[in-house]
Amino acid sequence: MSGISVRSWISSIADRGRELLDLPLSTPQDQFAQLTAMCRDLVSQKGEARGTAIAREVVRMWENLPDEDNLRFFQMMQNDFSADRAKVTKAAEAFAKDPSEPNLAVLTHASEPVR
Repeated sequence: MSGISVRSWISSIADRGRELLDLPLSTPQDQFAQLTAMCRDLVSQKGEARGTAIAREVVRMWENLPDEDNLRFFQMMQNDFSADRAKVTKAAEAFAKDPSEPNLAVLTHASEPVR
């Protein structure tokens, strides 16, 4: 499959996902709030078409954010989707005291960001 065919195939999946979601084509009045909600929705998705459509819409909306909202967007991403620092610290301390496989597994799990 050529790159163009794959791109076309992914685009058709995203378009079908858009139809299933009934995503708006126009920019909403409170674009930042909708963008934040879509990011939360994206990390909870299991379906490929829906997830691809949401990801595509998130990128489109992010590209159209006013400059003053770019920093705000990345702060939201860090605050809402980063690993829990307290859990990572606790797991790292436990692993430092006892570098066992179970403690490594707990540390690995704790350091994963929200998906």
